[in-house]
Amino acid sequence: MRMRILIVCAKHTGSNLFCTPAIRLIKKNIPECLITVVALNKLSAEVFAGNPDISSVRVTQSRRQVESLAKESTVALCLNAKSKDLLAGLTCPVHFAPVARNDYHQADLILDFVADVFGFSVQQSDRQYVLTPGQPPESISQHLNKLIGIHLGCGKTSKHGWKFFHSGRGSNQKLWPMEHYIELGRLIRSRFPDHSIVLTGTANEAFLARAFLKHQPDTINLIGTTTAQSLVASIEKMDAFISHDCGVLHLAAATNTPLISMFACTFPEETGPYPPAPNRIVLQAETMAEILPEKVIDNLEKLVELKPEAA
Repeated sequence: MRMRILIVCAKHTGSNLFCTPAIRLIKKNIPECLITVVALNKLSAEVFAGNPDISSVRVTQSRRQVESLAKESTVALCLNAKSKDLLAGLTCPVHFAPVARNDYHQADLILDFVADVFGFSVQQSDRQYVLTPGQPPESISQHLNKLIGIHLGCGKTSKHGWKFFHSGRGSNQKLWPMEHYIELGRLIRSRFPDHSIVLTGTANEAFLARAFLKHQPDTINLIGTTTAQSLVASIEKMDAFISHDCGVLHLAAATNTPLISMFACTFPEETGPYPPAPNRIVLQAETMAEILPEKVIDNLEKLVELKPEAA
């Protein structure tokens, strides 16, 4: 009988992407197994679309539905500690990944946990995300200029939109200040006149795009037009991508595009671009406001030369 493995993940795009190296490791070592993945919402489940290692994806936060899936499973794995209540006390064997640590990348923690559960060995080549890209929008695929991507939002703005700022929560410590993004846009236009700027984000983040476009009206605006797969395909066509710590940063890390990521209240050792590489620059400060646009543009000048021509 084929082994049936139930894997419960999370509700955030980045957290689910962190699980994909471990899922690939299982399938590589037990190719005949059937893997069912549970994601806790539709948006975060997008990262699993088209994944050849996964037999089926279920989107649910229902304990009853997870119990039903577990009854058909040989073993269940909880790969995000925040989802443990969905699997606690089930009759089938269940293994729970440890709580995240700020000195250990979450993707490595999950990968090494799964390797320990099954007795697998891990190679360096296993330490990479698995994501099936789609097709980029026509505005990207038919664009003749070189491209530099910027992501303005975060999980809070993606979910709550302008209300996140209207209610006084716009001081989120993970967000780079909008005035810095606007100044960065000006610097990009000055130093990279043959490049076009591309904005990424969800429909709820259109208010951020409007603020940016007032200053850079010729920007390509992809906000609200992409899935995880088409966004990754778009980023693959860019010469560089800039973002603070959020789910889209991790999607960008599934490509070969040079990255600049910004961190203040979170730890790049835990949630930085994965795996680390010379074309992935991490800027870190006590607060996001302390990371100045001039610092970003200086590093961007180093990165755009690292984009492989074939990409």
